[in-house]
Amino acid sequence: MQASDSREIEAAFRALVRNRADALLVGADPFILSRRLLIATLAARHALPAVYTQREFVDAGGLLSYGASTTEAYRQGGIYTGKVLKGAKPADLPVMRSTKFELVINLATARAIEQPRSRSTRSTQPARSLLTEEHCSSGNTVLSRRSFETSIPQNESIFVSLPC
Repeated sequence: MQASDSREIEAAFRALVRNRADALLVGADPFILSRRLLIATLAARHALPAVYTQREFVDAGGLLSYGASTTEAYRQGGIYTGKVLKGAKPADLPVMRSTKFELVINLATARAIEQPRSRSTRSTQPARSLLTEEHCSSGNTVLSRRSFETSIPQNESIFVSLPC
């Protein structure tokens, strides 16, 4: 679906609900990013699970994001700029690509979306994860891929950093 203003975003969500969409994938775009609060709010209001490519959507209340680490991209850009400032020709430098990806889950939103669905279609068992808490940093739980079958902590969000 395409939208060029807030009214069209709201109309797109009405169409998604009318067509009984099971989920939503939101791509990266400056306009969409600038409307992240509206999009996350509409997805939550309609109990529509949405996956985003940027963690800012999860910070705005969205369910889940998976994408390249923005912090890592800025760091790589700084390294690249440093090489150019030291005399390297940009044409001679290799193209850099992301090597670190982030999976961020907003547990409060997950619980809110699960409530309407659990009454008729979902198990009442607590959520399980193939990840376990490693340490906490700035309010997010950092998880390890090495552990299995651990209850998800009751934090607001789960943060997983996955090297490429």
